[in-house]
Amino acid sequence: MTATNREEEVLITVARGRTNGEIAAEHHISTSTVKFDLASLMTKIGVRNRVELAMWAYETRRMPPSTDEDRRRYGSKGWRRTLKNISVRYSRVMASDRQTDVAVLGALSVEPMSGYALRQAITDVLGHFWSESFGQIYPTLAELRAAGLVEVTQADDDSKSKFAITTHGLEHLRARLSEPPQSERPRNGTLLRLFFGRRLGIDGCRGLLEQARSQATGQLVGFAAIRREIQTEEPTDDHPFFLLTVSAGEHAARATAAWAEESLLALDRIESGS
Repeated sequence: MTATNREEEVLITVARGRTNGEIAAEHHISTSTVKFDLASLMTKIGVRNRVELAMWAYETRRMPPSTDEDRRRYGSKGWRRTLKNISVRYSRVMASDRQTDVAVLGALSVEPMSGYALRQAITDVLGHFWSESFGQIYPTLAELRAAGLVEVTQADDDSKSKFAITTHGLEHLRARLSEPPQSERPRNGTLLRLFFGRRLGIDGCRGLLEQARSQATGQLVGFAAIRREIQTEEPTDDHPFFLLTVSAGEHAARATAAWAEESLLALDRIESGS
């Protein structure tokens, strides 16, 4: 990541938990300039909020030793404590189903990885059945680390730290996985529109069903690719369980495609009055 000297200074101070006003005063710039630099940093690094900026600064070892001001604010641990403080502030305003810790710990139980790699793993590997807001992953990482469930290990190339699950974290993960899964309230935009299909009209309903069929067909192609990728990798004890989730997605997509096809025929009958 290529940043200007001022952006690097802003990055370090935001990671120390400073507000925009405090950053502006410390570096003798305007708050609008601070906001501009923060937006530029988020774009360059590929993060979405201050928590992710702080975690990235820590992972890439950009943080200098704690200052007297850091220790005055946050105690003997200095700026290191700000990671938890920032994450708590964000966690309070973010709606969470509290299963983010399961996704994070589960991913880290497969292998240690950096925060960025963890984000990508949750998106690319779990994405066919589970989604997480990027804004929840980094606060959760900070909370898990503070609780001793995750630790930071030094990467071989000495450039980026990695997060690893601890023995206590594995025990916590097993306990969380043993809990009944939380049910989610259904929110299906297609079915909502079809329910009021008489107002939408036959053509509008037909378009929805054709779109659902097309999406299901595309999902089947995607699941086939995932299945091939897993089957061509070096076998692990995790792979049979990975394939169970792929199979669930395949069955759901086939059912959706069959339902859409059947419903399109039903629309034809409605339109013809038969």
